[in-house]
Amino acid sequence: MNKPLRNKIFAQLQSTSNAAQQSARSLLHQQRSRREKAAAWGAMAFVFLVLTICVSPNIFQGFLTAPEGEAWPYPTVVTPYTITMPDGEEADSQRRRLQANHAKVFSYDRKLEQELIVNAKQVVQYIGLNSTTATQPAVDDGSLRADVHRRFGVDLQESTLATLAAASETSRTYTDLETILHHLLEVRGISADKSLLNSAMRSDRALVLTNDDERVTSQVLRQVLGYPGETFDYVESAFLPAYQLPERIQVAYAELLRQLLRPNIEFDREVTEDRLAAALAAVNPRLVMKPGTVVVQQGEQVTSMISEALQQLSNRERQNNFLRLLGGAIVVAMAMAFTGIYAKRFNRDLQFNYRSVLMVALPVVFAVSLGRVILNLGGGLLLGAFAMPAGMVGILTVMLFDERLAIVLTTMACGLFAVATGLAFPYTLIGLVGGYTAILSLRNLQERREVLITGVYIALANCLMALAVSLIMNPGHPDFEAGLIAAVVNGLVCYVLAVGALPIFENIFQVTTDVLLLELTSGNHQLLKLMEEKAPGSFHHSMNVAKIAEAGAEAVGAHYLLVRAGAYFHDIGKMIKPGYFTENQSTPEQKAIHSKLSPAMSTLIIKNHVKEGVELARAYRLPEKVVSFIPEHHGTSLIKFFYVQALKKAEQEGSDEIISEDEYRYPGPKPRSVETAILMLADSVEAIATSRFAGKTPDEVEVRRAVHEAVTEKYEDRQLTNSPLTFKDLEVIKDAFARELQSRFHQRVKYPTMPGRAPVATVRQVPAANVERKPEAAKQSVAGEGRT
Repeated sequence: MNKPLRNKIFAQLQSTSNAAQQSARSLLHQQRSRREKAAAWGAMAFVFLVLTICVSPNIFQGFLTAPEGEAWPYPTVVTPYTITMPDGEEADSQRRRLQANHAKVFSYDRKLEQELIVNAKQVVQYIGLNSTTATQPAVDDGSLRADVHRRFGVDLQESTLATLAAASETSRTYTDLETILHHLLEVRGISADKSLLNSAMRSDRALVLTNDDERVTSQVLRQVLGYPGETFDYVESAFLPAYQLPERIQVAYAELLRQLLRPNIEFDREVTEDRLAAALAAVNPRLVMKPGTVVVQQGEQVTSMISEALQQLSNRERQNNFLRLLGGAIVVAMAMAFTGIYAKRFNRDLQFNYRSVLMVALPVVFAVSLGRVILNLGGGLLLGAFAMPAGMVGILTVMLFDERLAIVLTTMACGLFAVATGLAFPYTLIGLVGGYTAILSLRNLQERREVLITGVYIALANCLMALAVSLIMNPGHPDFEAGLIAAVVNGLVCYVLAVGALPIFENIFQVTTDVLLLELTSGNHQLLKLMEEKAPGSFHHSMNVAKIAEAGAEAVGAHYLLVRAGAYFHDIGKMIKPGYFTENQSTPEQKAIHSKLSPAMSTLIIKNHVKEGVELARAYRLPEKVVSFIPEHHGTSLIKFFYVQALKKAEQEGSDEIISEDEYRYPGPKPRSVETAILMLADSVEAIATSRFAGKTPDEVEVRRAVHEAVTEKYEDRQLTNSPLTFKDLEVIKDAFARELQSRFHQRVKYPTMPGRAPVATVRQVPAANVERKPEAAKQSVAGEGRT
């Protein structure tokens, strides 16, 4: 197989393998992204729930209650609402009056008159039709009497039967019966309970209803006859004699009426009781208490009415607390939404994951929760205003993020605490002043002791606010001594909480704060001391790179502390095999170490210092932001020296071996931030400057040319494609690099020789990394990771 065809097949196989790996990495990235989003939303829900509980009242808490009959042991209760409640005492009184004076219902049956008239006529007609003659019954043995009794339920004497049989032939008999029954039932009326009816009428509590539910007037009821005695006495002794009928007819009519007549006015006990029950149930007198009414005073005996009022207040308070809970949830949701939108727009480095959510929210959650707990313990408005450590929120957010987000979170915390206190403005004002004081005084953090100074500033600002609030709220008798104590305590508590919480955030959330960076770059870190001992050339190289990179970071407004820390630790992997790197080689044997190895093996050793550096950094628990400088400061740069050696070797040996450029590149990734990109450029500039200007004093043009070449090489190699650096940034960075190198390689005045003395030859000691090598030595050594 010829060489071009073999290269083509190799390229195709490599392309297919890379595509498969890329697809697998993309799938894993999508799965990890979904899990991170789910965890982030879970953290958001947790924060929302906690903050809602903190800013809302206890939904199950109501007014205090006490058993009836006991003295009220608590302070006087004044209702803030209009209370309408049943008046038990008045209800009992009304029920007693109803039971004593309720109306008695009587039924007046108007249909009974027609019914009895029909029955009477039927009885007379039947007797007349079944009699043998007008004066003699059909059967002398009483068969007619029995038959009439069986049919009509009346038991008449034989003489009455004979009289009615004779009278049945005249129409007057029927008229007489109709007249008599009409008079007794309609004109007078007959009642079986006349005494009860009269009693009810005298107290105006009688209610007599007809079959059609029409009320009978009391004028008619005054002539009612009692049944049976008064009714029949009236019929036999008064009504019939006055009617001027024959005596035998009167006797027959009287006996027939005794058999047929019954009361048409009767007491309806069931309806009466139903009406009474309905009237009693309708008794519901209401007592109205307007806002400001005293419900119960301390020491007063609790009555049923007071107990009912307290219960109503308790129920109303619980209902209002549910509404306050809803309002608090809306405020919390809006505050979280505003904060999220702000962070997305102005803190784009802040990723949406559960760590970021908790890191942003926990200072606010802790401050509001602590303030709520202290406030619930009591202490009044002025003392409660200092319950929430708003300054702690400002301090932590500045150290964890930046000043702008600190202002947002401090304002959010103070606003939520104001909701928790019923929108009391002094709480918000005092909290905002303390929080903003913390942010402004901690803007340029250099040392940890500056946090203590910030706490003092917070205490002073709190004291001024305590005085101002006391003068505004109570100008006649300002009382701010307790407020001053609380103000000072608040400032000190903010300092203690912030300093105590900072290591927790740094360890749990792996956040890199300025305080941590200052500690890492103080020169006392164990890893730096170990590097200075085992790889002194690499250590001094790192210090030089740090100066150059820090100048570039300050020029473009990057995080210079992070750049400094990254520069200090970016080459710690060289400690494992320090002799394989140029800056650590001092003896001829060390300088010729790579001549014994193949270019591929030397490249593997050089590249391996990145992997070993990352492992070493994580073993010493360096922050991930600092660890990222180790692989990213090389990116995927080509180790040019050994790549060229490999090509020359293959050419000299006439080998068909394919020398892949990818095998002689660092594994990456390319710089993904401004800081790591600046360090890459600074490392390249320092390597070229050390190699080119060792033992020389270059002028400004030479320095700027070297800087330009180093930056251009990285740009043309597409090492800056993933970083946010712009062309303008690159120009500013190059200018800063050039100024820093000029100060390093500046010209010195020539010291004159003292008269009368021979000049003493002085030898300028040059570090091993700066010694200009002969071409033979240069071929056998490496000027630091492909810098030659």
